Parts: sequence; C-alpha cells; structure tokens
Amino acid sequence: MFNSYAAEAIEHNQAANPGKYIMEVGSAHGKTETWSGANPVTVGGVDLPTTSPGLGQLLGVPAVEAQGNKFTRLK
Repeated sequence: MFNSYAAEAIEHNQAANPGKYIMEVGSAHGKTETWSGANPVTVGGVDLPTTSPGLGQLLGVPAVEAQGNKFTRLK
C-alpha cells in the first residue's frame, strides 16, 4: 500500500512541480517484492497477489541500492 500511495503523491507533485529529485526508501519499496507462504493472504475473501511492484516499476525510474560509494541497480 505504501508504494501505491507514494507513487500517486509523487506523480501529483511532479505534475505541479516538474523536475528531478532523489527519494530514499528501503530496498523493499524500490523494487518488486515477491513473497510466498503456505496459504495466500486473503482480505475480504480475495486472495492478494504474491508480488508487489516497487516504486521503480510504478514510476518507471531506476531503483538503486547504495553500499558505501558503490551503487547497484535493483531489479
């Protein structure tokens, strides 16, 4: 849910104030996350998907991870 709300807020802000900026989020929010378990998570009788797109995928921008002075693109 965080990624969906954040992407909407960013798109709204970019429409009003175009330009470049950097956003720092945890790696779980930057790239697509996949999880599994014995049973699917169900909310209101609906099984939730086992993947969640990251902000990089939702916004069509690269997500990178910083380790010291090294940057690696997340997939």
